[in-house]
Amino acid sequence: MAQAAVPLPARRGGPPRLREQLYRYREESLGGADLPVGVIQMFLQCWVRLQGSVSLEVFGHLDFALDDPEPMFELMLEELAPTLGLKYSPPSER
Repeated sequence: MAQAAVPLPARRGGPPRLREQLYRYREESLGGADLPVGVIQMFLQCWVRLQGSVSLEVFGHLDFALDDPEPMFELMLEELAPTLGLKYSPPSER
């Protein structure tokens, strides 16, 4: 098996209740793919952060605190990128 290009989560699926769900997802939805559960965990963690950030912005749930949520989203991307072995630099201030 090839080595991962990015470090996988140390707990390889997290606590037992989460790990069981990740194994089930791999078997039922991914056809038992030869994919480490840590990769699935990382994918879902990134998806939750991206989807959550977009949803909060689109549905106005950040309006109580932010007039312009774009800088917060850019910060989240900048913090998330190294998790995937990427470097992200937000666009310069306009």
